[in-house]
Amino acid sequence: MGKPDYILLIDDDEMANFLNRSILEMANAAGEILVVENARDAFSIIGKLEEKVKTKEIRLCILLDLDMPDFDGYEFLEALKGERRNLKVQVYILSVLSESREKENFSLYPVERFIGKPLRENDVKFILTNDQPVYFNRAWEAHLR
Repeated sequence: MGKPDYILLIDDDEMANFLNRSILEMANAAGEILVVENARDAFSIIGKLEEKVKTKEIRLCILLDLDMPDFDGYEFLEALKGERRNLKVQVYILSVLSESREKENFSLYPVERFIGKPLRENDVKFILTNDQPVYFNRAWEAHLR
């Protein structure tokens, strides 16, 4: 599959973002790594990416923390359901919460995988070598039909 065009880290923890960004940069995991500390701000970036690429599809991997103040990961996933014309969006849940506790909640959404914090080398390898991606927007559209 190869590396995504963009990785968008969405986490309110500044230290976790620094660590995760460093790991992703060392692995040369994406064309560009973007970071926001508020899930609402992520939509501004996603909108700019859509405007930027009018002629070709790009792959966007989102690493999403669930537990954030104001607008949490679940609210973000609900809002992300809208169609993204030129973006192939993959969502990975990035959380300190246990997978078993959260699996039931995020199983309602077409997400790739639960990744525990902190991000590890094998998680980055999975993102780079995932040959059967679940594109959030396309899977959601199929679910609605």
